[in-house]
Amino acid sequence: KYYRSVADLCFGAYRIAKSGGLAAEAKQCLDKTVEFYHEHEAARKERDEVRVEGFGWVSRADAALKPVELGSRPVEEFAKEDVQHEDWASAWVVRSKHYVIRTDLPFRRAAAVLELLEKLREFFLVWCEGVFAEPPSPMGIYFFRKTRDLDAERAKLPNSRAAVAFYHGMTNLVYVRSWDSAAEESDGVGRSDTEFLIHEAAHQLFDMAAEQRVFSIFQHANQRADAIDNYWVVEGIACYFGTLRFEGGEAKLGDETWRLPAARGLLSSGRLPALKDFLGKSYDELLANSDQNY
Repeated sequence: KYYRSVADLCFGAYRIAKSGGLAAEAKQCLDKTVEFYHEHEAARKERDEVRVEGFGWVSRADAALKPVELGSRPVEEFAKEDVQHEDWASAWVVRSKHYVIRTDLPFRRAAAVLELLEKLREFFLVWCEGVFAEPPSPMGIYFFRKTRDLDAERAKLPNSRAAVAFYHGMTNLVYVRSWDSAAEESDGVGRSDTEFLIHEAAHQLFDMAAEQRVFSIFQHANQRADAIDNYWVVEGIACYFGTLRFEGGEAKLGDETWRLPAARGLLSSGRLPALKDFLGKSYDELLANSDQNY
């Protein structure tokens, strides 16, 4: 109620500024409204945004992208239309049973990512049986061909740092920039993309299954302030899930990842931080040296 009431005050200030011709101040108040309360429908309407299943609040133009159901037509038929979806503004939106993905990469890549994520979700439910509620569906994924499009989406998000892959706790979306150029024309998901996707989708699964509703960036900041010495657990579990591979119909944890050689180098050189110091690192401190800490 507190966050909603403050958001209402900000929205009232927006109306005053707008009616008084203060365009810059009006925009600031409108932005602050949704920062205090993400679900403020009146503010979203003023921003010309609509709610889309799986993706939450998006622009009206983004909402106009029509989703297609995976399996409704042969992959080869969809692939013939790839050229129409090579820009982020006209990207594919593809839905599977429990996920929906937006991507400007070829349809075959979208299909492969959805297949991977469905396997991850099935493994997660077995691994955490009886601990969490079943996460809601569909869960959204943004999978980018170009860094500039990832950066443009990230710029819309409050309190979001530059990264090639991340999960955002307010939108509940996974954002990943593909780096597997060698897999561009293949039917599968490359090794780097697999690790990034599983890592961030693990965050998403745990967050959604634990019913962690974040409706304000200030609420989010307050939660982080109360748990600065536990953030390593959140990232540690996601890194562990990042070693998950599916081979021959079986799920296997503990696969070699790009992080392990660097970790072995730190271990052999004696440059690893003291355990006590590492466990006490805050969110910002972990990210400040992510190559070492992760």
